[in-house]
Amino acid sequence: MSVASEKPLLSFVLVTYKQEQYIREAMAGVLAQTYSPLEIVVSDDCSPDRTFEIIQEMAAAYQGPHKLILNRNEKNLMICGNFNRAVELSHGELIVGGAGDDISLPHRCAYIAEEWLKPGRRWHSICSNAEIIDESGVRQGAYQKLETYREIGSVDQILASGIVGISGCTHAFSRKTYEVFGPIDEQSLGEDDQIGFRSLILGGVCWIPERLVLYRRHSGNSFN
Repeated sequence: MSVASEKPLLSFVLVTYKQEQYIREAMAGVLAQTYSPLEIVVSDDCSPDRTFEIIQEMAAAYQGPHKLILNRNEKNLMICGNFNRAVELSHGELIVGGAGDDISLPHRCAYIAEEWLKPGRRWHSICSNAEIIDESGVRQGAYQKLETYREIGSVDQILASGIVGISGCTHAFSRKTYEVFGPIDEQSLGEDDQIGFRSLILGGVCWIPERLVLYRRHSGNSFN
């Protein structure tokens, strides 16, 4: 048995909507991931621009090792509806999330997998730090003032502070976290804190200081 086949399947879930200006860089970052085995699920939420056309063009030209699954919703499902659809199409034990305007560094999945597979782990969500970039890609510093590794292992810790603190742009979570509780309410504004809270109930959340994502801030950002 090869080393690659002994490792768990990861699913990179990229959700997109009206991001034709940025999608090439986002797709390039996902396709360049060094981890294997990896499947890439791209779900576009019925974008009215060329976002999905660009995705199709890049997928057709791709000759790498990762399996690609493309989806375009027939109607706009909004953020959480599109997220649910993307997760439904995935099969990996660990789901790595991404948006069509951010850029994942090539070693992101490999680093997260290494962290997730450490002996004695009990967390179900992993978040890293990120580097903020502007519309032109100019770097503007760290997303969080996160300098050291930290772990939260109980709901009581979160209730005491009043916030889960999940970084949606860098979030990865176990399939169990999603399956035990079912799909996210499509009327919600975002999935990150909900998945994070579920992860706390099941076992825990950890934050790692490495900047594994270039998080783009621009006029079209959606905020919860």
